[in-house]
Amino acid sequence: MPVLCCWSLLAAAQHSIEVKAPSVFNMAEGNFKVEFRINSLQVEQLSLASSPDFEVYSGPVKSVYSSTVSINGKRTSEEATIVTYILAPNKVGKLKLATFTAVVGGKKLQSPTTEINVMKDNGSQPSAGTSGAVPSASQGVSVKATASRKKVYEQQGVFLKYKYYAVPQVQLVGAGVQQKPDFKGVMSQDVPLKGIFVDIERINNQPVVTGTVMQMMVFPQQTGKVVIPGVTFNFDVEQRRISEDPFDAFFNGALSTVSSINRTSNDVELEVMPLPQPQPALFSGAVGQFTVKG
Repeated sequence: MPVLCCWSLLAAAQHSIEVKAPSVFNMAEGNFKVEFRINSLQVEQLSLASSPDFEVYSGPVKSVYSSTVSINGKRTSEEATIVTYILAPNKVGKLKLATFTAVVGGKKLQSPTTEINVMKDNGSQPSAGTSGAVPSASQGVSVKATASRKKVYEQQGVFLKYKYYAVPQVQLVGAGVQQKPDFKGVMSQDVPLKGIFVDIERINNQPVVTGTVMQMMVFPQQTGKVVIPGVTFNFDVEQRRISEDPFDAFFNGALSTVSSINRTSNDVELEVMPLPQPQPALFSGAVGQFTVKG
């Protein structure tokens, strides 16, 4: 079923909050993503009011975005803080999202009214998605490295992406590289991320929260089998649980604990072929397809 998204905007002085959420949602899909975008990096006191209509599946996950573009001598900059939640509706009907608030420069911003039309389950089944390993509740988070290609020529660029996969009960608070091993036989260049943008993937028919934590280009400098060893990441995670004491659960709600864990990605193996011979006289070492714009 196609999902339509609605954007709502509310401004306070020069700062604003945008809300991105589906305008129509089918209960069969289970849960959906909501993004609150504030056009500032100096954001404090993030809060989403409680609502009987929606259950918070995951969140808040905070990421930052910053970009500067110069065209014909004209320079423009854009920056934003994006706060992501995964929500699940508790009933059908036209439901209003709970109010999201944030403080920017001492001023309190409030999200605009955003309505979602939750449709009754029509018996359709959500897509099972891809197949693969899903992190267990005890693991909480796992990291997977993927390569844009596995069979390449010497010095041909390969794009590597490192994504985390987390069970919904785990809230990612922070992420960073803990240990980056020496990459023997390749040259590497980090590709900066504009932010960790959260999404939901279905793996083996289970919803999993995902996001890219690192990406880079590598250029093999030798032929044969080249192994790029796994990178170790450090994650600060908040894990929620419901107290077994019914009185404690009623008055205090879900309990949470924050811990720091390390996770290492899988190795990436490349098959590197030698360059065709003879090489052109003016060959400079660059391999691949390139586009030059003036």
